[in-house]
Amino acid sequence: MKHQATLKAFLAALAIFCSAELMASAETDFEKGVAAFKAGENEDAVSYFESAMGQGMDTVALRYNLASSYYKVGRYEDAKELFIDLLKTDAMRDLAEFNLGLIAIKQKRWSVAREHFNAVVESGRDEKLTGLSEQQLAKLTKDESRLKVMLFGNVGYD
Repeated sequence: MKHQATLKAFLAALAIFCSAELMASAETDFEKGVAAFKAGENEDAVSYFESAMGQGMDTVALRYNLASSYYKVGRYEDAKELFIDLLKTDAMRDLAEFNLGLIAIKQKRWSVAREHFNAVVESGRDEKLTGLSEQQLAKLTKDESRLKVMLFGNVGYD
């Protein structure tokens, strides 16, 4: 009986040690991912962030950084999925909307991009993001106007 209690205590201590060790490894991978992202090594950043997530780390910072890394390497659908999830986090909503607008531009989904940028402008919570969203909206309007001129100009000639 005493042996069984000692074994249970040992297994419990081992489980605590291993889970602490795993979290330390996940945090290390997260930190390596941040460093890789800052260095422009986006594929490496994705690998580190995915590793941290695979080890059980699940924070807003990790999801945001992984989504941003996916965007940088052109994995727009993966980035979009994470940014949509971040819309649920009040503090990240405008940043997620802005990034979803950028993804929509990359995917040539102009009306969707406009919706996301307008959401940021309407919220007005972050002055910098509001300004950046207004710039994107102005650029979209300018690009659409240029496209209309080209289309209507070409229609007149056979």
